[in-house]
Amino acid sequence: MHKPYQLAADLDAKLGDPTDPGQLFSYETCAGLDARDEFPAAICEQLDNLGLSAYYVPSQYGGALQNFEDLFQLLRTVARRDLTVAVAHGTAYVDAVPTWIAATPALASRLGAELVRSRLAERRFQGGVGDAVDSSPPKSIGPPVAVASPAGYVLTGTTPAAPRTRGPLTGLLARTGDELAELSMFLVETDRAQLDPPARLHGIRGTDHGSLTWYGTEADLIGTEGSGVELAMKSRQLTWILDAAVSLGGIDQVLRLALGRVIEDTVYDLRLVDLPQVRRRLTEAYADLLAAEAVALVATRSVHLSPNELAVTGPAATVFLRDRADDLIQLAAELTSEEGRVGKALRDHQTAGAVSGATRVLRSLAGQLPLLARSYGHPAPLAAAAALSTDLPDLRPDQLQLLARSGSTLMNGLPAAVAELESLANAGVVSHQLAGSAGVLLSVADDLHCQLSDALDPSIALELARRYSLCFAAAACVQVWLRNYAEHSKDDLWTGAVWLEACLVRLLGLLRVPPAGLAETVQIAYGRLMPAMVQQLRAGQLLSLFPYPLPEESRPVDERSRA
Repeated sequence: MHKPYQLAADLDAKLGDPTDPGQLFSYETCAGLDARDEFPAAICEQLDNLGLSAYYVPSQYGGALQNFEDLFQLLRTVARRDLTVAVAHGTAYVDAVPTWIAATPALASRLGAELVRSRLAERRFQGGVGDAVDSSPPKSIGPPVAVASPAGYVLTGTTPAAPRTRGPLTGLLARTGDELAELSMFLVETDRAQLDPPARLHGIRGTDHGSLTWYGTEADLIGTEGSGVELAMKSRQLTWILDAAVSLGGIDQVLRLALGRVIEDTVYDLRLVDLPQVRRRLTEAYADLLAAEAVALVATRSVHLSPNELAVTGPAATVFLRDRADDLIQLAAELTSEEGRVGKALRDHQTAGAVSGATRVLRSLAGQLPLLARSYGHPAPLAAAAALSTDLPDLRPDQLQLLARSGSTLMNGLPAAVAELESLANAGVVSHQLAGSAGVLLSVADDLHCQLSDALDPSIALELARRYSLCFAAAACVQVWLRNYAEHSKDDLWTGAVWLEACLVRLLGLLRVPPAGLAETVQIAYGRLMPAMVQQLRAGQLLSLFPYPLPEESRPVDERSRA
């Protein structure tokens, strides 16, 4: 088993069966916390004890984070059980990223030691916290002010609402000059702040999205004065991993629930799964999940192999995974009429997107479209990020760029990948329909890049950015299959490119372009994919390109149904 998936499987097994109310990290426990707007402190402590916090810290600073693919799969596993817990615990990683990028080794090691030994801030707002400071003037929400002092800097002010009360130290922007543009990044102790009442959220309830106020608190400068905005933007190129994990984990949870219900339920003595329209929608959903997984694999490995392209890779992956998760969670709600877990997942995912700035991510991708148009067509090496056999080097933060000036290696390598599929079709390894659909994808990508340079209208640019994310996803699927199919020759999902053909058909459909062969290609592709999906479900495995047994499937069926 690929190492990141083995780590995820081990964590899943240690957490126990989520359908068992006797387990701490169970669906029932999370539902109760959600109903009470209560922070999942005990579950977060369990994750700390299992070592998850160590994966928020690079190995050179004493942690276990050697590659970001490991971190993604671990956070995905947490999100598959509960999105709120993933956000509540994962924000300690988000807060630490600026430190890993630009802080001095001594400062980074200090934060790393705190996280590895799981010394996390346990204060939560419970009516009256901070009441001792009752003579302060009304708070002005915005960047705090940092003033130089003999010991470093002194921080005064209130941060906007954000889930910043878990980690012992947090990175934040503060003003270091008279102009608002003079922003710098600081590392400050959260337990020295006053906690104000958290905002009541529609979803991810209990994650303490409340403001923090500092009164003359000492803080350490990260990087240099005035570099805060640039550092925040570069940090975003690494923090999207939490957003993507929340999206894919949400898909994992609701799709399995929907499949289980649909396969069991009947209407007028007919199984729902036997109805053509239902079968089609479920197979499309499974194809969406596999495509999302392929995108996440390429994107997380690109952190190490193509850090200079993360300004495009991160937003493209985030937009695709978020859009697919929104649609699939809504589909699960329609198919199951489930207000409980599915309803919670729907609320959590929508709110997490609003809090993390999903629209800003789309705009950041749209703003680079002209640059992507100019770089498209340049010769590109093989997409090493798609090959699981490729060793990942250490991250080089100094290679992060605000703009992907060389474009996307993945997209620039699409013509060669399509030619490779055509050769495999001629050799009988894959179908000619698949090679034809890949050719259609290449034509769509060519046409799209011709439009990118003229995307001046904001609304048109946003729509083109979404189409770009779909083409990016399709290219990721092609490369993941090409670079790994030889190692999975005995897997029905991989043999003959079953999953790839279905994913291309699905993604071309989302692009509103028919595949090669039209209707028969769609029917054949989905017809071949459906048995693989059902086989994984009945075998008690994670629905995945790389499945592994799930702990909840080890319980007797009658016990799971009662839970």
